[in-house]
Amino acid sequence: MELGAPLVLLLATAWHGQGAPVIEPSGPELVVEPGATVTLRCVSNGSVEWDGPISPYWTLDSESPGSILITKNATFKNTGTYRCTELEDPMRGSTAIHLYVKAHPGPLHIILEPTKLVRIRGEAAQIVCSATHSEVEFNVILKRGDTKLEIPINSDFQDNAYKKVLTLNLNAVDFQDAGIYSCVANNAAGSNTATMNFQVVESAYLNLTSEQSLLQEVSVGENLDLTVIADAYPGLQRYNWTYLGPFFEDPHNLEFRTQWTTYSYSFKLHLNRVKPLEAGRYSLMAQNKAGWNNLTFELTLRYPPEVSVTWIPVNGSDVLLCDVSGYPQPNVTWMECRGHTDRCDEAQASQVWDDTQPEVLSQKPFHRVILQSQLPIGTLKHNMTYVCRAHNNVGNSSQFFRAISLGQSKQLPDEYLFTPVVVACKKKV
Repeated sequence: MELGAPLVLLLATAWHGQGAPVIEPSGPELVVEPGATVTLRCVSNGSVEWDGPISPYWTLDSESPGSILITKNATFKNTGTYRCTELEDPMRGSTAIHLYVKAHPGPLHIILEPTKLVRIRGEAAQIVCSATHSEVEFNVILKRGDTKLEIPINSDFQDNAYKKVLTLNLNAVDFQDAGIYSCVANNAAGSNTATMNFQVVESAYLNLTSEQSLLQEVSVGENLDLTVIADAYPGLQRYNWTYLGPFFEDPHNLEFRTQWTTYSYSFKLHLNRVKPLEAGRYSLMAQNKAGWNNLTFELTLRYPPEVSVTWIPVNGSDVLLCDVSGYPQPNVTWMECRGHTDRCDEAQASQVWDDTQPEVLSQKPFHRVILQSQLPIGTLKHNMTYVCRAHNNVGNSSQFFRAISLGQSKQLPDEYLFTPVVVACKKKV
């Protein structure tokens, strides 16, 4: 609708006494556009007084300070009833005018409640669509899909705004009531829409999911958050995080945070600087009318390798043993370097052996993998350094073995007991 000149309603309501003043422009109501210049003049034979929301939204004419009100930029703050009273009239005759400054025809404010709705078939449900605007001229409807629902409109005026409400009450929902509902309002400035999804289910449900993998690996000392999302109707009755082992030597005081939105819960378990005995299974358990459900994480800790080298004789030959532990399973490499050195790597080594199939001594869930690698060298060489190095994606570790021969062994008859004499030096790196 095109906005025209200020509208003056000529249906007068005035309080006339002897010498009652006259307000110009005349009329009980004056409607103007925002930003307009408005002048209210009170004409009387004597002194007059204005009463209304005057200061600080108006100025008084300097030539007639008691009788003329002026505003050069009308806003909604100027809206109100202004009364001019004849002070010298024993009957205190007065005249009033109501000034209404139109609001800009901006967008409508709409609310569709609830924003999401789930019901079991046969339960009751209510959907409320409401629209609010400073101007009364607007329409509002509620739709399911493309179908307009015939619902009476409840209108009201609150806080200087017009409000129209449509309420849909369903006593026993069925599957045909489910769908996308839209609250649509429009006026001269345009339209606005809010939507919601109404789901009808056969029975209660409780679904637990996580965006994380249920198989978690972190290094010892790192922090870890485990998060589970629960979608449930009706709401949850009980829920808790539980440690399921295998390490029960220390108490596991689990601290977690819960956030809730409509029909959805988020449970976050925080593990601070994870310790070796905190590896294992963690389960979020929850219950509603659908029963119990759980989601379980398996937490395995990553350990850097640890290395220990020993020497043993086997059938008259010298054998070096490298015992290694860590997770993930470490790779094992042997190196031989000349002399007694504190540094021995592939660049300095005279020989390098990669043990691709070390013996696995232990591989229990949630524990370190324990390996043993053997280096059968026949006879320990004089003034040589042997190194066992193990590495995985967490770190690496090495141990040096230095042999100094004090004599040469010789094959003795079977009846003699022979024990080689070796002085060995070991150093971990």
